[in-house]
Amino acid sequence: QVARVAVGDRRSVVKVINRPASWAAGDERLDPSGLSYWARELERYAAGLPGPYGDAGLRAPRELARFERADAVALWLEDVGGTPGARWRPGHYRGCARRLGRAQGALAGGAGSAEARRLGCASEGAVRAWVGLWERDLDWSVLDDDAAWAAPLMRTHFPPELRAALRRLCAERAQLLGWLDRLPQTFCHHDVWPNNVFDDPGATVLIDWALAGRGAIGVDPGNLVTDSCGDLLQPTALLPELDAVTTEGYREGLAEGGWRGGFDVARLGMCCTAVKWCWLTVLALHQASEPEQHVYGGVRVDPDVKFSERAAMLAYYAVLADEARRLADRLF
Repeated sequence: QVARVAVGDRRSVVKVINRPASWAAGDERLDPSGLSYWARELERYAAGLPGPYGDAGLRAPRELARFERADAVALWLEDVGGTPGARWRPGHYRGCARRLGRAQGALAGGAGSAEARRLGCASEGAVRAWVGLWERDLDWSVLDDDAAWAAPLMRTHFPPELRAALRRLCAERAQLLGWLDRLPQTFCHHDVWPNNVFDDPGATVLIDWALAGRGAIGVDPGNLVTDSCGDLLQPTALLPELDAVTTEGYREGLAEGGWRGGFDVARLGMCCTAVKWCWLTVLALHQASEPEQHVYGGVRVDPDVKFSERAAMLAYYAVLADEARRLADRLF
């Protein structure tokens, strides 16, 4: 639970993190290396961020206090100001990506990767684990169901060529995830999207560190691009520009951070984030016949607007997957 608290002109955010009710062996919330580890954000605030993050102008909200009970921990945090990501322009994306590149370039590969691991970056394989959640929770056989593709919203917005491209992306998800495993690793936030970023004077503030951990170079800026439009926060017409400016910002930042590897490996990481969202095709097929359509937060939206934007967004993911295949052919 998250709430904003105001007393006079003082404002803060309180985040209540529940302890697992069951302490039985095998509870995935107890595994520090797992995606759902309950205490990761608490531990991240206690340990602080890696030095190169602060040097690059990236920070978390300041911790004001924490209160522990038997069943939960209340984390009191700074109420971040600045421009929220939902109102960002392309220049904001470039600035954020440049800062990510400076920090992650300093921590990527070799000794930097070992340092990232030492810093408690335990959520390795976060993208793979995320896809795995949706593999478990959705019936993927719908991809081969002609009746599902014939639903009016799907038939109107997902032409046959897009259907083929998206089925291929879903079918080849293990390959794209495997490429991420082979890339240089660094310290990642793993949930960089418009609702988790703020442009503050002289800094980019990232909130929600519950997934932070070791991950492939490129996945954070890739996530910023690919998770900008799915909930109608940015129009999909901006995707090519957002991708271009984010890519250039990350390239500049990596060089400033001391990264000496070729940029193609970082670009491959960015492109491979398309696989993180392959399940959205499956979800669209399941939701296409529902009488009401919603996006993040339960916000009700016009069905045709949602499916038109989702189709355009998924089509861009297919383009990124094609680029990833070409890059992987050269690199591996």
